[in-house]
Amino acid sequence: MRNASCFRCGGQYLDHECEQPAKKCLRCGLDVHHIAFCAHNRQAICDLSNERWLRHMHRARRNAFIARRLKEESEALLERHMELLDLNSTDPVD
Repeated sequence: MRNASCFRCGGQYLDHECEQPAKKCLRCGLDVHHIAFCAHNRQAICDLSNERWLRHMHRARRNAFIARRLKEESEALLERHMELLDLNSTDPVD
């Protein structure tokens, strides 16, 4: 057996070999990693090498940044649509 752990479920295989469906992390709420490998849970992943942990942390931060940016963009778009609806509803109808 390999000395590897799946980021999705914690099993003793690589994450691309995992047959478990992708789930959200219970710690941070982001997709596709097990709580044991959450970048916000350093104590639980102390068995990873420091370099591997830093790569994982960088990827988690990048994904969080992208998710935050997408949320902001969708909220701005929704706000703009709501403003347009308000303008259309206040236009006098002849």
